[in-house]
Amino acid sequence: MEQQVHNSGDSWSARLSKEVYTLIWNLSCGARILVFRGSAIARVAVSYDQLFLLVSLYVITVFIASYV
Repeated sequence: MEQQVHNSGDSWSARLSKEVYTLIWNLSCGARILVFRGSAIARVAVSYDQLFLLVSLYVITVFIASYV
């Protein structure tokens, strides 16, 4: 019988920093798309984590804008 070892790989903080870096990368790709650079579409990282972070960033921005 084989023994399975649970190796999570990255720590939680390392994974979070990677996701934030990827979010910044996706936002820069979105800016490139706004100026009609079609090659940026292929570079966008797509995941549920990125969707959650993007929606969270939107909600935070709306709350701050409405407060100001």
